[in-house]
Amino acid sequence: MHKDLKLPPEALRLSVDLSGFDLPEAPKAPTPILGQPRAQAALEFGVAMPNPGYNIFVMGEPGTGRLSLITSQLSEAAQKSPAPPAFAYADNFSNPREPVAVCLPAGYGHEFGKDIDKLIDDLLATFPAVFESPAYQQKKSALERQFSQHYNAAIDLVDERARAMNIALFRESESVTFAPLRDGKTLDEDQFALLSQAEREQFHKQVEALEEYLGDVLIELPQWRRELVEKLRQLDCDTIKQAIDPLFAALQEKYQHIEDAVSF
Repeated sequence: MHKDLKLPPEALRLSVDLSGFDLPEAPKAPTPILGQPRAQAALEFGVAMPNPGYNIFVMGEPGTGRLSLITSQLSEAAQKSPAPPAFAYADNFSNPREPVAVCLPAGYGHEFGKDIDKLIDDLLATFPAVFESPAYQQKKSALERQFSQHYNAAIDLVDERARAMNIALFRESESVTFAPLRDGKTLDEDQFALLSQAEREQFHKQVEALEEYLGDVLIELPQWRRELVEKLRQLDCDTIKQAIDPLFAALQEKYQHIEDAVSF
């Protein structure tokens, strides 16, 4: 009977199958430096220091485990700490020597860089096309016509006075010249030389008077030019803004929760 109650050796060991349990991984104890408890304590204190401006200087004999201890300590601290932010550095057009640092949450750096590269490609493709569009060309032509109308109206006044003096006015680009008229026809240099001295002198005096009058009616020409340049500049700005706003709107919506990205 005692023989039947005898237990085999394998029955004396308790075996538990833990494969069905989700157990946290046990933390690894830092590898100590043999005989250097103070050095290890100092390293732990330094790594745990959250404030900036502190450094850890490690020295010792080769083979004492310095690198192993530091690597182990930093790995453990990194696992307990939140992931650091990513930084993207962009050109600072105001001061090229100091690039703009854009602080991004961890994991956003590479994606942000790809989005900016795509934005640049889209902008390069947009600019030539937007200034060649019929809408832009029509607005630009309308502004230039306004300037031409001011200029032509002033020249017409001078032309009217010149014809009353039997003098023809010619426009060549932005210059104005005068020539004598006889029977509605312009005299060339040879024909002009055949006129009497008195007629030639009278013509020169009349031209001087017309040139003075021309200066009076065109006294606002520089102002007209400035207004045209300003209107064309404003047209360019409005056209560019209208074209690129949708491109930036998509990025602003995507990164609206990241202050640095939106301000950049």
